[in-house]
Amino acid sequence: MSSILDSVTSAFGPDVLQSLGGALGADPSAVGKAMGVVGPLLLSGMSRATAAPGGADALMKMLPQDHGLLGNLGGLLGGLLGGSSPTGAAALLPSLFGGATSAVAGTLSRSLGFNVAPLLTLAAPTLLAGVTKLVKEKGLDAAGLSATLKEQADAFMANGANADAAKLVGSAFSAADAAKHTITGYGADWATVMAGPAAALAAVASATCRARWGRSRKRRLRPRRSRRPHALPRPARCSRPRSAPG
Repeated sequence: MSSILDSVTSAFGPDVLQSLGGALGADPSAVGKAMGVVGPLLLSGMSRATAAPGGADALMKMLPQDHGLLGNLGGLLGGLLGGSSPTGAAALLPSLFGGATSAVAGTLSRSLGFNVAPLLTLAAPTLLAGVTKLVKEKGLDAAGLSATLKEQADAFMANGANADAAKLVGSAFSAADAAKHTITGYGADWATVMAGPAAALAAVASATCRARWGRSRKRRLRPRRSRRPHALPRPARCSRPRSAPG
C-alpha cells in the first residue's frame, strides 16, 4: 500500500525546499528535516481526529474533490509567500489542534531553529491531497480511512529510524494538549483573555497618538514671542549719596 507520507514527501523536491529555505531564512536541509516532522505530525493528528466519533466523516467532507493539489505545489507556495493561506489549511489545522496550533508551531520552531508555522500551513492541503489520492485508489470509506491513517501513523512512530522525528511529534502534541487544557480552564472567558493584550496595545497606541497630536497642536497654536528689535539701555543704578565730611 502506498504511504500518504511518501506521496507528500515526493512533492517537496530540492527546488521547493530551496525556495522555502530562501523565504523562511533557513537552510534547505533544515526545511527538509522540518517537513520530515510536519508530515507525520499532521498524519498522526488526522489519525487521532478520525478515531473520535464523527471525526472520519468530517475529514471525508474536508477532502478536495481531486488530488491535483499535489501537482500544484508551486501555486500553493506562491500563495503562501504572498501572505494568503492555501485552501484546506484553514480548516484542517483547527480541526486537528483546536486553538493550540500556535503552541504546536512554537514548540517545533524552538526545536528546529526557525519559524515552522508556514510549513504547517503549506503541508496541510498537500497532505489532504495525498489522502484524497489514497481514498480514490483504494475505494476507502470513512471507517477504512480511519483504519488506514492509524496504521500508517503507528508504523511511522514505531520505526526506530524515525526516533528523532517521532520525539518532536510527541513534544508537539504535548504542547497542544497543555494549551487545550489552559483554554478549557478559561472556558467562555478565553476570547476575552486573548483579546486583552491586543485591546491593551490598541488603547496604548491610540492614547500615544492622541497625546502626540495634542502636544504638536499646542506647539502649532502657541503664539511666537516677538523679539525686541533693539534692546534699550538699562537705567543707571542709583547709588546712595555719601554724607559730606563734617
